[in-house]
Amino acid sequence: MGSTDTPESFQQRSWEPRYRSTTSDVLHDFYIPALRSSVRYDRVAGYFRSTSLAAASQGFSALIEHQGRVRLVAGADLDPKDAQVIFDHQDGGRLAETLLAALADSQDQPEPVANGLGLLAGMLKAGCLELRVALRRHRKTGAAIPYSSRVDGYVHEKWAVFYDAQGNRLIAEGSLNESRTALLINAENIGVHCDWWGTREAARADSYAADFEAIWANQDPGLYVVDLPQAVRERLIEIGSAVAQPKEIDGSSAHPPQVPRPTALEWLKFAILREAPRMPNGRFVGMATAPVEPWPHQAIVARRLIASYPYSFLLCDEVGLGKTIEAGLALRSLILSGLARRVLIAPPASLARQWQSELATKFFLPFGRALSGPQVRHAYLYPIEEQMPAKSVFAPALVIVSTGLVRRKERQRELAAQTWDIALVDEAHYARRSNSTAGLVVQPKYGDLYRAVNQTLRAQTRALWLATATPMQLDPIEVYDLFRLTRRVSVLCPSGKPA
Repeated sequence: MGSTDTPESFQQRSWEPRYRSTTSDVLHDFYIPALRSSVRYDRVAGYFRSTSLAAASQGFSALIEHQGRVRLVAGADLDPKDAQVIFDHQDGGRLAETLLAALADSQDQPEPVANGLGLLAGMLKAGCLELRVALRRHRKTGAAIPYSSRVDGYVHEKWAVFYDAQGNRLIAEGSLNESRTALLINAENIGVHCDWWGTREAARADSYAADFEAIWANQDPGLYVVDLPQAVRERLIEIGSAVAQPKEIDGSSAHPPQVPRPTALEWLKFAILREAPRMPNGRFVGMATAPVEPWPHQAIVARRLIASYPYSFLLCDEVGLGKTIEAGLALRSLILSGLARRVLIAPPASLARQWQSELATKFFLPFGRALSGPQVRHAYLYPIEEQMPAKSVFAPALVIVSTGLVRRKERQRELAAQTWDIALVDEAHYARRSNSTAGLVVQPKYGDLYRAVNQTLRAQTRALWLATATPMQLDPIEVYDLFRLTRRVSVLCPSGKPA
């Protein structure tokens, strides 16, 4: 199964109190990091069906490396008469038929469902997963009731308890629409509670842990819990045996596949590819080997940036014409060729994660993204997000720092302490002056961003690239202000000397 090294503690990571699929990647921002640090995972899922099981498998690839243990309870929707037979006679024949029927169409499922089901089945086959089935019963009479009944409270529970090697506990609770369509878009909204956040959260963890133990031991008065029928277990293992490389619902995996060692010829080819960008006339190799096919105008701009480095430029394509692609192609080529080693990307905070994702997925450039908060940390995509501490927000060689941080007066000393081969400011029109000339000779009033770029960053970088689709907001002088930052123009004072 993999290494049995002790995983890191939950407390070594900062957890959000809430994750929503509309604002974050729940699988990679929560499930995989949580399960990578878990030694045990107890979960109450929804119904026993392919989509529910696939949803419940989220993050399981992170457990493979250290053989984490999983206990999963899934509800079965049986006719109350059939369920009563199980209660009275422990006859699981009808239950097995129902559960097998739920898996009958597993070969025709959408890819995310097939991936998740295969991952769960692989865990079952490896002996890392125990799966039990819950049937509903009346809390007072003990009689079987339909699983969809509103008697005795809400029935479609979804919550989990995570345990790390140090005994810390994470609680996840919330909504998950487990239809095929919802699974494709990972429609989820969960709240997170950590037992080290205080007495109240520790009590919440105690309550959830005790509830799960009662359910697992068939001691919950509202549920009748039985072991997974052998026939169903064998069918799931059969599904898992057909999966060559277990994948998460989105096709990724936190556990790298086993790759055979390269041959001597392959090593030679790799060495040539690695060194080609640094060979004579090799500065365009990075552009030629990028996994994107640029539009003609994007290729022209990227080649100009590469060929004329370290000149500074304004990148002023219209919205949607691909300034990110142009910059990414040029950055990849200059970094691989060794011409640029330290690069700063400064976008608005709302675009920082998008820049990081684009550079990672389209150009294989591992930029760190500075995070806000009292502790200096950077997020990296490996391909899942990991956080690393740093001495300064500007410390990494390849770093994305929001313009909100770049412009802060208290950050100017840190910024001045660094040197850059390339600095790219996105949405650079936000650096415009706050007063218009309107044909008059007036003293310009520059904002904090312009002053930070002009007085600090410009002196510390060889090439400054300013990206904006709207370099002029109100007055042509704004274009001049930006162009002046490139040092491709100068201002003559009355004395006739450049300003």
